[in-house]
Amino acid sequence: MRTIRFIPLLACVLGFALDKAAIWCVYSITGCPLRGVFNYLFEIFVTPYYLFSAAFVIPSVILLVVSDSAFKAWFKFARWWLPLSLLLILLTPDYNSNAFFVIFDYSKLATAQFMAICFTAISLIIIAYRSFTEKKKRAP
Repeated sequence: MRTIRFIPLLACVLGFALDKAAIWCVYSITGCPLRGVFNYLFEIFVTPYYLFSAAFVIPSVILLVVSDSAFKAWFKFARWWLPLSLLLILLTPDYNSNAFFVIFDYSKLATAQFMAICFTAISLIIIAYRSFTEKKKRAP
């Protein structure tokens, strides 16, 4: 179970590396052979993945040191939240197409930010609650 705990942190590092590679490839002066691919995937995939990675760095580090029961509780939550987030992000339009209600930004970027913030907040609550209740059970 200890080796599985590194996967969220590795996913965050991969998100940062992919974002930096895409930025370099899209905006490089000398040209990148994958410029067209990264230019297409930048708004659709790379930016939402980077937002999830940036929001999830702190919980992924905390997951390295929590108990097994806290990790299992978080993992049960993450198993259904991450596919749901991916589905919502993929179904959301690339840009805000709502001309009448301009206050609410309904785009891939806004959806990814909202889902990442909610995922991080709920993850921290689950980890803290599980750790606190486990310590309470062990105390005499």
